[in-house]
Amino acid sequence: VRAAGLLARCLGFHQALRSAALLPDAELELEGNWLPPSGYDAFRRFFALDDPPTAVFAQNDQMGVGVLRAARDAGLTVPDELSVIGVDDIPLAAYFEPPLTTVRQDFAAIGRQAARLLVRAVQEPEAAKEHLLLPGEMIIRSSTTAVLPEVQAQ
Repeated sequence: VRAAGLLARCLGFHQALRSAALLPDAELELEGNWLPPSGYDAFRRFFALDDPPTAVFAQNDQMGVGVLRAARDAGLTVPDELSVIGVDDIPLAAYFEPPLTTVRQDFAAIGRQAARLLVRAVQEPEAAKEHLLLPGEMIIRSSTTAVLPEVQAQ
């Protein structure tokens, strides 16, 4: 489930797929709007497929929470029948049922770097543009499970 305008997260997702010897499938990439209903609606579309996915990567936790709710409403158990992961580690992620696996971002560090770059752009408008990539931290909770060997071999 892809939030509109998040090219870097899409590229990272595609890179992770390729490193696992999987190819991106456009049918399995849906746009969202950062909010739980878009994650819910996207998963309902996935669930209607002939061969629905067994894992969903939502590009933010709010959409991930929407996916969890849609899975529950469809009668699926997470993580036994579906694994779900989000990004951001919003406070709600740890308290939803099941708690959402997520990629934590250091929002304070992001804010500091953004302010530094803004000040630099104002003070040195001709300076070379700087591209930063700040690390995230995987927070494993109960919404994901390991891939079973027989599933991995398919």
